Amino acid sequence: MSRQRQSQKRATWGRVAILLGGLLVALPLISFGVGRQAPSLDSSLEALGFVKFEGKPIAPDFTLPDLSGKQVRLADQRGKIIFLTFWATW
Repeated sequence: MSRQRQSQKRATWGRVAILLGGLLVALPLISFGVGRQAPSLDSSLEALGFVKFEGKPIAPDFTLPDLSGKQVRLADQRGKIIFLTFWATW
């Protein structure tokens, strides 16, 4: 078999592999998306273990130092969005 024929054969199989790979990715997306309604945010959060509070939960007031050492009270931040991260090195 000539080199040109081998090269054409490899190129054809490469295209087939790309097509099959695309189908493997697309078929689950298509099959799950057809005729189904997207899950609601509440059901997704519940599936992850989040609990929805009834009413407005109020955190107890506390004071912590910021990065510069200045004391910051939670009550002084009322009305703002607060993101707390608790981490440890072990």
